[in-house]
Parts: sequence; structure tokens; C-alpha cells
Amino acid sequence: DLHTALERAKAAGLTHLNLDGTVVRTDRVAAPGPNGADLWWSGKHRHHGGNVQVISTPDGWPIWVSPVRPGREHDTTCARRHGLIDALNRLAAELGVPTL
Repeated sequence: DLHTALERAKAAGLTHLNLDGTVVRTDRVAAPGPNGADLWWSGKHRHHGGNVQVISTPDGWPIWVSPVRPGREHDTTCARRHGLIDALNRLAAELGVPTL
């Protein structure tokens, strides 16, 4: 889980972590959202997909991957929904491990 991954990162002595979101391309996934727009369509990437957030070590090795969110959602929105903003801010403040 996220808490365990962050604790292990601190125990390993990592200087920082990286957070990045990406839209994983999918085929034929569609579902209307509250306003009728397709939740899984990414206007930025111009294809259907799911948004995942990845926390990685400084050398890029992934230590945690989020559950998938609709591709229409912005990376920051997805990070908030998964509780990443609060958890990573707490990690930086209490344990001295910032996130890029």
C-alpha cells in the first residue's frame, strides 16, 4: 500500500521521490460522466485511456502505482483522489523526503 511504500523509501535513505501521472491507452472504453462527456476520453492525448499515478525512486524505479482513474481527469485531480498530496506533504515535512 502507499503508506508502506513511503515508509520503505525513507528506510532506504532515498533523497527524494518522483510523482508522475500517465494515461494508459485503452480500446473501446466509454462511459458518460455527469455532464454527458465521455469519462475515459483524454482530450490532451486524443484517445481513450485510464489515468494512473506512479511514485518512483530517484532512478525511476516504480515503488507504488495507483488504481486507474478515468483518462479525462487531470493528474492533479487523480493525485488528490488517491490521497497522494497529503501523504507526500507529510512525508516531506516529517521525514525530510521531498517529492518532485
